[in-house]
Amino acid sequence: MGDEIDMGGSASFMATTETHGVGVVHGFINGAAYGEMVSESREVRPGVLEYEGRHHFLDADGSSLRTRDVNTVVTESSEWANVMHVAYTIDSGTGRFAGYQGTFHSVGVVLSGKDAFSDDSVGTVRFSGTISRPG
Repeated sequence: MGDEIDMGGSASFMATTETHGVGVVHGFINGAAYGEMVSESREVRPGVLEYEGRHHFLDADGSSLRTRDVNTVVTESSEWANVMHVAYTIDSGTGRFAGYQGTFHSVGVVLSGKDAFSDDSVGTVRFSGTISRPG
């Protein structure tokens, strides 16, 4: 049986451009995250946009996780507040995350004056899920 990590935690973030953002993470990681959109958003059904992304999480102990993501944003709830769901699939890890695999999730709110995600977006998310290292 391998090792497992509960990915519970939260993050607050802000956009730095229309496709990039930074955040403060607490919980499974106590540190920071950098995220970027790597595809154009596409409407998957009315009021729901989806795009691919990448994240780099960095813990205070120097450990890191790199992920590729599927981001789903529900825009129909409000003109300025959107619900965002993200599925993070691990590409690589260092330090205490070395060798871990799996997908974890977040759900939260993005506040934006222009679009589903833009250069003025801010938000908060809650993480859940478990990742594992085969052993």
